[in-house]
Amino acid sequence: MNMKKLVRNAILFLAGLFILLMPLTAIAQAAPDYVIKSEEITIRVNRDNTYDISKKVTADFSQSVGETHGITETVPVDMKLQRMADGKYEETGAHAVLTNLEANVPSEASRDGNNMVIRLGDPDETVTGTVDYVYSYRYDMGPDTLAGADEFYYNLVSPDNTVPIEKLAFTIEMPEGFDAEKLGFTTGAEGSGTYDESALTYTVEGNIIRGEMAKTVESGYGVGVRIELPEGYYAGARLPVSYFVPAFCIGGAALVLVLILLAASGKRRAEVETVEFGPPEGMNSADVGYIIDGETDNRDVVSLLIFWADKGFLEIHQPDEKNMTFKKLQDLPQDANDYEKILFGKMFVLSDSIDIKDMRYEFADTINSAKKRIKAKYNTAQNRVYTKKSVAFRYVSTLLAAVPIAAVAAVAAYLDSMELFAAIIMGGVFMGLIGWLGALLISDSVSKRKSDKKSARAGKMAGGILILAGLAAASCLLFSTYLGWWIAVPAAAALVMALLSGLMPRRTEQGAQWAGRILGLKRFIETAEADRIKMMVKNDPASFYHILPYAYVLGVTDAWAKRFESIALEPPRWYYGYYGGTWSTLYFTRSLYRGMNNALASMTATKSSGGGSGYGGGGFSGGGAGGSSFGRW
Repeated sequence: MNMKKLVRNAILFLAGLFILLMPLTAIAQAAPDYVIKSEEITIRVNRDNTYDISKKVTADFSQSVGETHGITETVPVDMKLQRMADGKYEETGAHAVLTNLEANVPSEASRDGNNMVIRLGDPDETVTGTVDYVYSYRYDMGPDTLAGADEFYYNLVSPDNTVPIEKLAFTIEMPEGFDAEKLGFTTGAEGSGTYDESALTYTVEGNIIRGEMAKTVESGYGVGVRIELPEGYYAGARLPVSYFVPAFCIGGAALVLVLILLAASGKRRAEVETVEFGPPEGMNSADVGYIIDGETDNRDVVSLLIFWADKGFLEIHQPDEKNMTFKKLQDLPQDANDYEKILFGKMFVLSDSIDIKDMRYEFADTINSAKKRIKAKYNTAQNRVYTKKSVAFRYVSTLLAAVPIAAVAAVAAYLDSMELFAAIIMGGVFMGLIGWLGALLISDSVSKRKSDKKSARAGKMAGGILILAGLAAASCLLFSTYLGWWIAVPAAAALVMALLSGLMPRRTEQGAQWAGRILGLKRFIETAEADRIKMMVKNDPASFYHILPYAYVLGVTDAWAKRFESIALEPPRWYYGYYGGTWSTLYFTRSLYRGMNNALASMTATKSSGGGSGYGGGGFSGGGAGGSSFGRW
């Protein structure tokens, strides 16, 4: 046999031997190196669903390897309680608190994940042989989570325990009498739901239960007890709301921060309305749409089609309600805005005519590009409409407005599932994002109170409030064990913060002057007297059409058309429609409005991408709270 083959076979042999020995190594590492000679447990159950637990544990370290300072007991505090009902397991979350630890040796309790770890012993001393540990603590279970009944549900020994207990005795003292028929024990591995009568014996005398194990409790062998009690058996338990103190603090901090941001937004400049009888000089309809509220929406961009038609750059042909064609008459002037050139050039790049059906799925990017260019135009120092910091503060505040409900929902989700991931998804993602949407609607309703239609403002406000109220109601339904009427407090805080965020934008001096002119035009459109209208038409028969694109972006088209119902006007030279033989400004504007809505839908369309539980004598899973799971250190 050559050397290479010999080396290869040796490596294969050693690898196989290592694999065979791995289970034995794991067993050796997992094997306990001390035993508990005896454990005496006394549990005094109180009316407020707290348990005063006293233990005397005798540990034998004769076989221990290495240095030992004492023992540890792991006590679960964030847990899932499992019960069997109608042949199915049901789970509810529970959150316990461990306090008042006292012992005959130095002791401390520290958090480790979902557990509290009690450490008994002196770090400066080592122990050998047999040692007695006498200690006690209070185990506060908080509110009872069982619907329709109360319960005592406790693991005397956790199925996770790996240290053998040679002798186990227990005494449970209930605060009042109970139905012994609804007392049950489980013994065995986790989830077995069995009760070995030969292994565990017990007696009931009044409200006291005494019992003991007739054999050694080996590694992985759990002992649980459960008593179903009448609803109301417990009184004065730690309220669920106490769990939410951190959430309240976070929500309160968010509210304080919003108030600080409001104060830091700066001085509010008055928007003094001027007397206007025509469109603002040097501003097209898209400019007006941005200046009035500091935002550009799709409607502002599409309003340019009417603006261009009135200026003689195109014609609008509307053979029926659903169809509309735009025909180019001449190019835009050289000094037109870049966003106008982008949209106009896209429309007539192939021919001098385009139907709205041909715009579908082709113009969304162009519309978005135009909106960005409009924003960029007014994002310079000389053109800025609102101060940068006040706009930033507004959006930060809408995010903060979602915090109170999201924080409460996150805590409730965690208590219900005892899983951090579930809390993050429910609170931070689901409730947070939807709450932010509701806050945005409310904030938008306030910030655009001078530009939006009353119906639009009312719709946004109602929608935002319904979203916040719906989140609060959904939280109560999903987590009724932990949440109550007080969920209205974080919901109200969210509403207040959303309202305040809408008040944050502060106009620049230039922005306030522009807004005053635009608001003056809007008031003229809504309230112009008949004599003034007649004089305006006499001086310029097309004045109705000059103001029409501005009325469109300001949401007052109907009001403008009604001012001219009694005045004889010629149809616009740029519109060929289906208004019939009788001309009416109101009929014309409504037909045009419907057509523009169809154009808007086509130009912004995008393609979607592909693609109760009475148990007696056992019959539950052995989940339970508490439970001795011992170790050493």
